[in-house]
Amino acid sequence: MKLVIPLRNILNVSLLDGAEVLAGHGGLDRGIVSVNVMEVPDIVEWVRPGELLLTTAYTFSDDPAALERLIPQLKEKDVCGLGIKTHRYISEVPKSAIELANILDFPIIRIPQDVPYGELIKEIFNHIIGEQTRLLSRINDFNHTVREIMLRHGGMQEIVEQIYQATGAPVMIRDDIFRDHYCFCPDQEKEAQIENDIQKLMAMPSDKGDYTTPNNRYQHVTMVESGLSRYTIPIYFDNTYYGNIFIWDTEGSLRPQDLFVIESTSTLIALDILNRTTLVERENVHQTTFLEQLLSEDPKEQQKAIDSADYYRFNPELPSQIVALVMNREERLQMTANNSKMI
Repeated sequence: MKLVIPLRNILNVSLLDGAEVLAGHGGLDRGIVSVNVMEVPDIVEWVRPGELLLTTAYTFSDDPAALERLIPQLKEKDVCGLGIKTHRYISEVPKSAIELANILDFPIIRIPQDVPYGELIKEIFNHIIGEQTRLLSRINDFNHTVREIMLRHGGMQEIVEQIYQATGAPVMIRDDIFRDHYCFCPDQEKEAQIENDIQKLMAMPSDKGDYTTPNNRYQHVTMVESGLSRYTIPIYFDNTYYGNIFIWDTEGSLRPQDLFVIESTSTLIALDILNRTTLVERENVHQTTFLEQLLSEDPKEQQKAIDSADYYRFNPELPSQIVALVMNREERLQMTANNSKMI
């Protein structure tokens, strides 16, 4: 996970007070990691993903159509946007270039003419570093909170409530190992907006998607029936998939930074599920041993089972008891951590 700052945040720096987004508004949430200046035609060979390119448009002064040819190339290189000064070498950004940038969601930002690029680059870098520092602090604080919950065995429901406190958005954790769901949304109006979607998610079979490679570990956005955005954050650890965190943006206020904070806890949540799985597996081993001793023809082995009967809720004083055995090996079944049900 990279601590990436959305391009739209850069518009808040003081030197960009008079800046104007000419095109590509849909791409303003793309991450910015650095800034570069473009005044040569072969800049495409040197750009890096996440760069914001600044230009005086000198390169396009004799051939304004070159900008239209350049935009798809920059998009393909994952450049986050283009900051351009007009009225010096070109009077306006060509309409065809703006239309293309809108189609590609590639941001074009008009930079005020009197802004020195050197000062702007310095201010942008300072802003990026400051935002990353604040985001890292949020991540550390939230991870500490989740670890404290785990250490005192507070449970997954308490983690869900903390995610709601951090985002103000309805949230659900789906544990595909124990086939459990944990939801939290104290706001009845918000809950009504997502109720149908929650029911569908709870009825869905476990996700068998491939989350074994880093390229597949992403935040996926789905537009649900109510028109809201639902963010899905996979829960994984050591190339093993455990479930999902679902967050509904009921107020349209969730920022990429909020999702970074929640995504950072997915490994901790996976470890919590893994720990409970380990406990269940150990219990299964002990239960198997108990049954083998109880059904043994050796009186000494049977006595061992009787001596430990209380641990397995087995009463040797009763005339008869029933033990249910699941024989279908094609289906992976086990008891939940509290022995309340078989999964």
